[in-house]
Amino acid sequence: MKTPEQYLMENVRPPDESRDGTYTAAEQAFLQKYLGVDADRTLARMPTMSPSGGDVVLAGQAPTGLETSEDFEARIKEDPDIQLVSFQLGGREFALPINVIQEVIKILPATKIPQAPDFMAGVLDLRGRVTPVLILRELLLKNPGDEKDKFIIIARHRGLQVGLMMHQVATMYRPSQENIEWGVESHVGADAQFVLGLLKQDDRIISILSIDRLVESVIRY
Repeated sequence: MKTPEQYLMENVRPPDESRDGTYTAAEQAFLQKYLGVDADRTLARMPTMSPSGGDVVLAGQAPTGLETSEDFEARIKEDPDIQLVSFQLGGREFALPINVIQEVIKILPATKIPQAPDFMAGVLDLRGRVTPVLILRELLLKNPGDEKDKFIIIARHRGLQVGLMMHQVATMYRPSQENIEWGVESHVGADAQFVLGLLKQDDRIISILSIDRLVESVIRY
């Protein structure tokens, strides 16, 4: 039986993109909000990161473009073949649908943004795309602790590519909908606003994160 790593790495084809001076509406909103008139100057100073080989830990299944449908999260609640990639953070296990994950890469230094909130490590130029990097432990954990993040999940959704810092990739799940409880925001604690559902796996509970709300946290903070 293949391990999750073997399964995900079978077709590692990092996107070949370069910045052409045009931005999606979501990228424009991000640049205006955090960089304003200094956006072009800041981006010009940033090195373009193109991780490959051993720096790409896992490959996901996000589409080549940045767009996913507006009803994406409604559809995964009905999807009989949902696939999730899980990761460890502060001793807890979280997961995202594989459909929004482009890849998982080793940690990279992000360019700091002076006016950014505490949960934003900075921004990367990743293969020509503006990529804000979020410190998930600051968003999801009541006590973030001092555990060192080693990897970044690169996710794409609604016109924005985001990096999500985490400690370790756990595994991949293909659960049945019967094992997932959706609409649990009211009783899951401090991270409620970012949790879309709970997966019950053996004696463990895995929090399925809302990519919609994570992206919105970047633009609407």
